[in-house]
Amino acid sequence: MQKILHVVTLGGGSGHRVVLQALGLLIGEEGDYHLKLTAIPVTSDNGGSTGLLREAYDIIAPGDIAQCMAGLSSTIEADWLMNFRYSHGKPGRGNLGGHTYRNMPVVAHLQQFGPTQQAMDELAKRFELRGRITPITFTPTQLHAVLNDGTELHGEEEIYSADLAKGGGVRKHWLSPRPQLNLAALEAILQADILIFTPGMLDTSLAPLLLVPRVQEALLQSKAHKVCVVNLMSKHGESIDSHVNYLEKLLVPKFFDTLICNDEEPTETQSEQYKREGKRLIPSPLDLQGLPRAIIAQPLLLQQSVVSEHGGDEFAHVRGSVRHDPFNLSEALDEVLRWEANKVQSTRPRLFLDCDRVLFRTDAFKEAYALRMAALIVGVDRVQTGELENFVYPDVKPALDKLRMTHTLTVVTYG
Repeated sequence: MQKILHVVTLGGGSGHRVVLQALGLLIGEEGDYHLKLTAIPVTSDNGGSTGLLREAYDIIAPGDIAQCMAGLSSTIEADWLMNFRYSHGKPGRGNLGGHTYRNMPVVAHLQQFGPTQQAMDELAKRFELRGRITPITFTPTQLHAVLNDGTELHGEEEIYSADLAKGGGVRKHWLSPRPQLNLAALEAILQADILIFTPGMLDTSLAPLLLVPRVQEALLQSKAHKVCVVNLMSKHGESIDSHVNYLEKLLVPKFFDTLICNDEEPTETQSEQYKREGKRLIPSPLDLQGLPRAIIAQPLLLQQSVVSEHGGDEFAHVRGSVRHDPFNLSEALDEVLRWEANKVQSTRPRLFLDCDRVLFRTDAFKEAYALRMAALIVGVDRVQTGELENFVYPDVKPALDKLRMTHTLTVVTYG
């Protein structure tokens, strides 16, 4: 009997799309597992076609959602349509020149159903996607950064285009207005068997995910196997360990269980293209022995050079000429999935304990935490701050210890 593995991907851009394509190649294969896919894209981009659509309709960024839609597409016919980019029409007529088709259904569903998870679920149903898309937030927020020299940058487009090293690197990121976490994304993170951070720009594709309130806490609570697919190329001189360390500084040291890295050189054409863009290949793990985690290193480069998709589109970011090969990446991911599917699983039932946000406004964090769990155990639906004195921490600890002997406790916090 195949084990069902809930795989959750997090990220943005074409890197997220390729990881979903790689996972899609494993769906329906005979093996040890059956995949349930959920993609969690960022929604704060303001560049290119996405930026214009955001401004026109006051919505979250459709572009990274559309990349997930393309990655989860189940038919060849849908694939060419997802890649279609409109040419410029007659001057003065108002046209879609430079916009990509895949953004349009996202905008349509957000308009029809509002900024809701229902919009995403209807989108998945209509396009027969191989998984669910749960954007990290439906708040139309913008990414901001201040560099160590005091320079302020506003919007992903400006941050992406800036010479961050010249400004001494990023001192701080923030999102404005303050976003609200999509609860469907929270649920996916907490229920995942495997969490995959997809390749992408650290400051614009991955940092925005971790800046949404409660995301970091949910990731730290997750018992999933945590995977990082490391970038192929670097714009700011990252290595494999600095790429991982960047993310783990926002989380905890040794957060990732497995790193998936490339160990082959790009073609001369690909290298020259990236040199013109000021980028270089990230060193292979052969140069970085001793990283304290499992490493899967194998050839991951798409051997053909990727030509620009936008055909003169002045809206779009520069497209990278070096990308992951979805077929090779699927082999690396298959190693992780097979290992996870064949682990010895606990036979104890899992009990989800829902901690109410009101408790985290008190100074007695640990006591409040345990009190809320105890309240749920004894059947109290809700505990207000003023009622906390009705419970005594030492009295409930034995009950919790006993419960842990028969259940796997997963605490869901909101605060």
